[in-house]
Amino acid sequence: MTDAPQQAKVERRTFEAGEVIFKEGDPSGTAFIVQTGQVEVRKGGRRLVVLGVDGLFGEGAFLSSARRDCTATALEASSAVVLPTSVFIAKMKTADSFIVKLIGILLRLTQSVQGLGGDAAKKAAPDEP
Repeated sequence: MTDAPQQAKVERRTFEAGEVIFKEGDPSGTAFIVQTGQVEVRKGGRRLVVLGVDGLFGEGAFLSSARRDCTATALEASSAVVLPTSVFIAKMKTADSFIVKLIGILLRLTQSVQGLGGDAAKKAAPDEP
């Protein structure tokens, strides 16, 4: 009997305060949605945004083979839904074309807002030493 290939699935992960979720330069392939706690996203050592519940991160390189362009760290005990690219693509293949277009627009908007410091998503706290 041969083992069937493991299917990627959406799962929930927990992170301890101070735990690095991913680093700049890491391979991509997943996006995250914060369920509890807070996650800080930094690029080149500069804080871009602090995300709370329902915050989306890791989507920057999500649909490409690019490496992570920022670092995400749990600021406190946190949990997040982990969405593999393969699951997202499979679901998008069966979605209405309007929804697919809308999601593309929202992803670009999220990236734009976070690139400007995340003011519309959530005011980022001042950098701490």
